[in-house]
Amino acid sequence: MTTVARYLDASTAHLTPNDARLLRRLTDGILIGDCPPIAHATGFGWLVWVPHDCIDDYEHAYSACGFSIDFNGLLGVARDLGCRWILFDRDGDPVDGFTVYPH
Repeated sequence: MTTVARYLDASTAHLTPNDARLLRRLTDGILIGDCPPIAHATGFGWLVWVPHDCIDDYEHAYSACGFSIDFNGLLGVARDLGCRWILFDRDGDPVDGFTVYPH
């Protein structure tokens, strides 16, 4: 059986400097508190897994690890769109309604 998964293509400009630092640490294999390993580095950003079960637990864990409110908000948008992943890409388009941070 073939599985096809949807993803949200979003600009890395939606990541705060701290979000980007945390994603770099996670993809380098550095554990951060109880934060689950959720991302893969792409060379141009990150591919981030979007949880669909136990959502409150994950959002709490991400917040406790230091991820921004916008990071959790983008996970919610992706989930509402039926996406399994967010591709944070330096060439990705901005998502309406979310802060764009200068990098």
